[in-house]
Amino acid sequence: MKRLCIILIIFSLIFMACPVSTDENNIKDYEKNIAWELKTETYYSFSRHLQKDKYMYFVEVSEKNKFFVSKVNLENGKYVWKSEEFSGYVERRLAYIEKDGNGYILVENKENVNLYFIDEEGGTLRAILTYCINEEDNKYFKANEIVVSNNRLFKFITKKEEPFSHGGLAEINIENLDFSIPRNPQYCESKIVWGGSQTIDTNPFEKDGIIYLITCDWNSQQGYTEVIAYDTNTDSVKWEYTSNVLDGNGRFNMYIVDNLLYIIEEQIACFNIESGECIYEYKETEEDLATKISKGGSIWSQGLWYDDGKFYYTSNASWATSSMTNIPEELVRNVLCLDAKTFELVWSDFPEGCGSLFTRPVVIDGKCFVLVNDGLRVYNSKTGELIGRASEVNGSAHALNAEYNGMFIYFDIDDSQKTSTLTAIRP
Repeated sequence: MKRLCIILIIFSLIFMACPVSTDENNIKDYEKNIAWELKTETYYSFSRHLQKDKYMYFVEVSEKNKFFVSKVNLENGKYVWKSEEFSGYVERRLAYIEKDGNGYILVENKENVNLYFIDEEGGTLRAILTYCINEEDNKYFKANEIVVSNNRLFKFITKKEEPFSHGGLAEINIENLDFSIPRNPQYCESKIVWGGSQTIDTNPFEKDGIIYLITCDWNSQQGYTEVIAYDTNTDSVKWEYTSNVLDGNGRFNMYIVDNLLYIIEEQIACFNIESGECIYEYKETEEDLATKISKGGSIWSQGLWYDDGKFYYTSNASWATSSMTNIPEELVRNVLCLDAKTFELVWSDFPEGCGSLFTRPVVIDGKCFVLVNDGLRVYNSKTGELIGRASEVNGSAHALNAEYNGMFIYFDIDDSQKTSTLTAIRP
């Protein structure tokens, strides 16, 4: 099963840029009700934005190996500020933390593994944190996620030791970080608060002082993964669960509804967040993939959307899936709606000629907005009926988006200029 899934993913990603088929001319045009537009320098960003109330913070690339952070007011689509330019690049999500009564946007430079503290109000650089004092330690922190819980800073670390890659959760102590010397990288001590025998690839999910994380079995091949709930209120593991179903190979694949933690990666699981009891686990077999529509999500998902008892998400399936895996074409789907109680598919779709999708669907006023390779598709969120398509919209497989005050907000990409227009539309 794992070998089949790996083949599916590899070939789906290789061919995701395939041109759209032209035999869908009967689809109705969707007329966008544009609220505002903002020209940006963002182009195929791999860094997930941060939305805080009516403000959106995101990374823009000004030229090769240079970037800056922007703050936009989502009510009117106007810039509030742009930070200075930094050399390097960003792949990980932005975060927010408060210290001494001030708020800071956190952005990690992957090139030098420094963490920048940018003033939330004015956009000025206030401090630079370095995790390590030597190159040997530096590799443990490279390319891993940060997460803020109870206004404390945590980061996933990786330490490679044969035959396994060991992963853990470390707390970075910023108590003595000096904001009066913004240009000098400052070393902050860290301590491992939880460690395991596997790496951690899925982005953490934090709620009410609990950090939820999943280990990944792809490198270690131990035959299981661990789901951990680390309580920063008590500095202890609240519960842990060993799963023989989950792979732990997602990005933003976790979501909490009431007291239930849902995980929708290639496999699906659900846990009681208080006790850690496993409510549901589902692993698709080769027979399932050959006879039923897969319920699995994307390993590089930009997020799940929950509305009225249903989850909306996309998957890795592409136009090449059937030919490369022998899965019947009529079973290939990459836009999915799942009932959160029964765990059965409510509806699904596959835009003809579409590549793998990682983007997050957004539901507003009964309409499900999905950016796919052939434009913006709008579905009836309850039935899955395709209302229409705005083919002039140039999204991407991993398109970032937001919702604010009943508006769907997305980046409309300009390939010729290598920029994009942040666009807000009303249903």
